[in-house]
Amino acid sequence: MKNSVASFFLKIPSMINSVVYGNSSPDNTNLRFLLTVYFYGGICGVGASISNFILDLDAFITYSAIIMGFVFLAIHRSLFKEWVGFKSGVRLFYFISITYFNMIWFPNAGLDGGIIIFFYLLVIVIMIYSEGLEKWFHLSCIMLNITILIVLEYYFENWATPFPSRLERYVDVWVSILISFIVNYIAISVMLKALHRSNKQLEEKYRIISKDVDLASKVQQAIMSYKLEDNKFDVASIYKPVSGVGGDIYSIDELDQGKVRIFLADATGHGVQAGLVTMLILSEYLKRKLEFLDPGSLIADLNKSFIHHYSDIRAIFTCIVVDLDLENQEISYASAGHIPQILFLDGKSETLEKTGPIIGLKDNASYAINNFKGFEHLKLVLYSDGISEAFNENKEMFGEERLFQLVKNCPINESMHSFLRGLEIEMKEFIQSEPLQDDITILGIQNKLS
Repeated sequence: MKNSVASFFLKIPSMINSVVYGNSSPDNTNLRFLLTVYFYGGICGVGASISNFILDLDAFITYSAIIMGFVFLAIHRSLFKEWVGFKSGVRLFYFISITYFNMIWFPNAGLDGGIIIFFYLLVIVIMIYSEGLEKWFHLSCIMLNITILIVLEYYFENWATPFPSRLERYVDVWVSILISFIVNYIAISVMLKALHRSNKQLEEKYRIISKDVDLASKVQQAIMSYKLEDNKFDVASIYKPVSGVGGDIYSIDELDQGKVRIFLADATGHGVQAGLVTMLILSEYLKRKLEFLDPGSLIADLNKSFIHHYSDIRAIFTCIVVDLDLENQEISYASAGHIPQILFLDGKSETLEKTGPIIGLKDNASYAINNFKGFEHLKLVLYSDGISEAFNENKEMFGEERLFQLVKNCPINESMHSFLRGLEIEMKEFIQSEPLQDDITILGIQNKLS
């Protein structure tokens, strides 16, 4: 017996849920909210008429309350059966509210009547799910209507039917307050449950996305790792994406003894989308890194591939390819629209300017090759525009000139790792708490002095 009673009580919430919401989706918060207001508003309207009957109030008020209750229940059923759409349901609510509000204002003691509290709170709650200009139209109509009624009562105070006694007034007011709080509590609970459910779903999606981004970041950084067998080179790097995955990509590879090829690309944007493009860029570059003898031909073929095969994804990026040949004391490079890079040869500065257009814009573009020959010591710093365009709280830019001076002042015997760590500290002190606006990549390479 106890088990059957307990089982019955456990089924009550699902039974109520079925009666109020039927087959409507839990994710359709707007409709469920409106169904809640109509159903419980109708029940409370019927309850209010019973209360009015017990208090022996005016018959007009009692019958109007029960009519309103049944009208609310009828519209609830129409929404339930999809005979009436959501927007029509909202508009009907306002029409019925104003009509009923006006009908019972004076027979129910005007400002002293509890029905005012009920509708005022209910209208506030339903405002949540009106949209755009319609929301302001409904709100304006309600406020104008209330203002007119108050002005009429102020100038024609005898029009409102008073309560027979103070007790009956208090009972009517408190019954209305109780009913309004019940309806509003249930309606708001529907909304809060929907928000809680949405938050849980978003948290789960965010957890999955964060996990995927973290893995993508590890893969991206693993691909960009380098290890040179030739101990004549001192190489270091800094890679700081705005989010977990960045739009910068680089590769440092040994071609022959004493010869290294460096590739740095900066795709438009940042985040996962740009990160996917960089994987494509690196894949296409790796196919060609040993096929072409000079940087210009390599970049030209890379551009042709992206124009012909990847035009649908609009992959646009700048890049630079630099070949360092210590044996022949020669440096050659080509740059596809990349910002000027920094090179010091035996203490004398050189700027690696662009030698052709950005990749992905112009078909059959050609890229000139610039050469530097004869040097004892080289110091090369390649970077993306994320560092030069980093801003502090005063909207001052870190700038290429500041970076150039830091490279220039770097002692010839300082390791690249030490220099880049110092550069990172300098940048952090400059931007302070300001967030990064773009991905930052810096590559430093020099030949070791014997």
